[in-house]
Amino acid sequence: MKRKGVSLLLATVLLLAVLVPAAGLAETMYVYSKNGGELNLRETANPSAKVLAKIPFGEAVEVSSSLNETWVACTYNGISGFVMTKYLQKTKPDKKPDVDKDPTDVDLMNGVFKNMKPQKGTVVVSLAKPSGYGAMRWAPAKSARLIAKMAEGSVLTVLYKGEHWYQVMNGNGQVGFIYDSYVIPQ
Repeated sequence: MKRKGVSLLLATVLLLAVLVPAAGLAETMYVYSKNGGELNLRETANPSAKVLAKIPFGEAVEVSSSLNETWVACTYNGISGFVMTKYLQKTKPDKKPDVDKDPTDVDLMNGVFKNMKPQKGTVVVSLAKPSGYGAMRWAPAKSARLIAKMAEGSVLTVLYKGEHWYQVMNGNGQVGFIYDSYVIPQ
């Protein structure tokens, strides 16, 4: 009987050791989007996964863990699922954005093209390290999402040229931006 009691006590202590720190990891965060829209709470960490709930702008969620820089596990109104981290912030938003006054992605991209000039021709990817790649990105910023990894010698069609960035199209028809130090004009 004593062995059974000691085993039960050890099991309880181990369970508490696991649960108490996990409960302490939960963090309250708030939904924020540039357009004031809802955030999809998904069944898995995948943008095409089943939507379990739509979380309104400014609502709180309890974040339990970060899967990677894109997705977190969280709970909203007792429903557990996954949301994209880029739509969460630590402070409750003061107000919804005024989409008629606040800049949109289109406005930001128009700002990008303000300093770019149309240009015809091609560029060839030329790398300092042959084992590397030329990063073709969705916007002219080194932090922008990667669209494609362009190998040494890849030929790209130039659409626009800015101070340090080219807007290009690759052989697959993808359009993006590549930094001028990765290419040589032809």
